Amino acid sequence: MNIRNLTETISNDNKKYLLNNFKTAYKGFDLYVLFVEKAIKLLKQKGNFGYIIPNKIATLDYAEKIREFLLKETKIVEIDDVSNLNIFRNASVYPYLLFIENTIEKYKSVKSTYLH
Repeated sequence: MNIRNLTETISNDNKKYLLNNFKTAYKGFDLYVLFVEKAIKLLKQKGNFGYIIPNKIATLDYAEKIREFLLKETKIVEIDDVSNLNIFRNASVYPYLLFIENTIEKYKSVKSTYLH
């Protein structure tokens, strides 16, 4: 769900809460950005998680803060582009599989895969 759609249904107080309580709430952010940030905050040190997220995270300006957050605050274990697999048949989405470890690495390397 996109925050632009939420503006019609949630109060200004709720919008302010999101903007004030999430480092990654930036511009017209999608809620998946906040889910990723919250998951990292809930993980124990060296804990892992994986999410299916839109590929928009890689390019759109609203995702700039989550990209910075992931690079500075976590170890990105793997990113898989599964957009050609047509996982969600009735939806026009292009998903990535994102795998994170809650640790900070001095030297970064990321495994990425394009599955087709």
